Amino acid sequence: MVATKNSMETEGVWRMPEAQIDRFHALHGTHVSDEAGEIELLEKTTGEQRVELATVLDGPRASHAEDSPAFVPVVPAVKELAWSIVRLSRPDEGTAPVGSGRSFRLGASPRAARA
Repeated sequence: MVATKNSMETEGVWRMPEAQIDRFHALHGTHVSDEAGEIELLEKTTGEQRVELATVLDGPRASHAEDSPAFVPVVPAVKELAWSIVRLSRPDEGTAPVGSGRSFRLGASPRAARA
């Protein structure tokens, strides 16, 4: 899942609820380029060339792919490792490494172990 968010200063934008935040597994920040960088990006990403589009993944196949992790065999030791990493990311559980509270506000969700 990929999403973008606007800055808090943008009118009409509010912080996502925790139930939505836990669906994301990583956060990557970006910055706005200077004027020359933005013009270069515009030049590189626009043109008159036509592109032919083809279906790569239809609805039923996408739905099946979403359920496919349930059919992948995982040995218990790997499940336990994933669970341990998820638990260690949670500052409120008392098991998070010292100082991680500055990096992890909520910690990973149960879905993170599955991912």
